[in-house]
Amino acid sequence: MKPFGLAVCLLLFLFIFGMPTGYSIDPTDARFEYGSEDVSQFTDFFTMEASAVGGGIESYNPLGQEPSSVYFGDRSTSYYSYQTTYSGANSLWIMGSSNWAQRVVCPMGAYLSLLAYTTAGGRADFYEIYPDGRLLRNTYTLYPGYSRLIVEADEVGRHILFFVLNNQPSNAVIIDVSSSIWPPTSGSGSSG
Repeated sequence: MKPFGLAVCLLLFLFIFGMPTGYSIDPTDARFEYGSEDVSQFTDFFTMEASAVGGGIESYNPLGQEPSSVYFGDRSTSYYSYQTTYSGANSLWIMGSSNWAQRVVCPMGAYLSLLAYTTAGGRADFYEIYPDGRLLRNTYTLYPGYSRLIVEADEVGRHILFFVLNNQPSNAVIIDVSSSIWPPTSGSGSSG
């Protein structure tokens, strides 16, 4: 896709699905400074140690490891309700040890597992919008069903990620990266 066409698609995507309210991609915007207390709510979703997968894609089967809940922003539902309601669409999740979510807060340098679901698999374009508005695109070959990809929280601020496979976009996930030190040291408080 030509750069102009991609920009139009991204703007259309954000118009249809909505830019998170009150958000500016201006990196000097202080409204998205998160501290250790914010990060501590999401410890289920990240690790500070690099994974052996390291940027590659692996097939993932949730059978026997199903999440107890999946979170759509502030709402949640059981994994089984999600499977019967939303199956068949390209979807993207941030995988925790017991739940999946579409938005998390993590510290700089954390590693997160993304789960991409497709019915048939194939070549997919992954897009990441950085806090300063830069767009990073990578192409991966996804397996039918779930594919797991490890990403690193490499810059403070809001990151928006989604993929497109067979001309169908997935939902977007949001990773808010905090500058706070993790794990917090005693007396560090909630500021980062």
